Amino acid sequence: MKIAADRARPAHLVAVFFAVALAYTWLCSALKVDDVDRYWHELGANSFFWDLGHLWMQPLAMLLYRASGGVLGVNHSLEAINIASMGLGCAVFFATLREAGHSVLKSAAAVAFVAASFNLITLGPTAHIKLMVFPALALALHHALRWERAEAAGESGLRDMIASAAWSGVGVNLLVSVLPQALLLAMFMLIRSARRHGLVQAVRHVLPYA
Repeated sequence: MKIAADRARPAHLVAVFFAVALAYTWLCSALKVDDVDRYWHELGANSFFWDLGHLWMQPLAMLLYRASGGVLGVNHSLEAINIASMGLGCAVFFATLREAGHSVLKSAAAVAFVAASFNLITLGPTAHIKLMVFPALALALHHALRWERAEAAGESGLRDMIASAAWSGVGVNLLVSVLPQALLLAMFMLIRSARRHGLVQAVRHVLPYA
């Protein structure tokens, strides 16, 4: 049985992106939240810093800063990265809700609540670039939903399963090393699948993800 999924219109996704981005631009402040001061100095030094706690975050920010030629300056470049990440993450989340069958109004309301949530509104309007992880995690959830729906319809969801794992890995590598996360998720999937289908089948299910 094929499951028909609602798809968000491109115009709606663009509207969500710009609405969130403009709102967060308006809210921007120069507060040195958490590690902002460190990021200022690192980008100002124009050098890559590899931090095990945030493995890819500063190097990716440095690449984007160099690609832009630094025209916005250090602080505004960091803010722009954060704001773009918020807009992209919310747009992907909106698309996920639409594919899950929720109406445009409900999806928009949910996105508004997410955009105004404490963790996002605390970091989003600042130069703290930890929200670079948001689009990757939103895409991981998006493909996980597609994978689940494909499995429920008796279709192959392998492509979406791999995409979900890959985006999850990208997201976690922006914050920490991917190894602990991948091992923990694989172990959880193995235990869950073994209880349902036996150990041999469970190993076969987990291998593509791993």
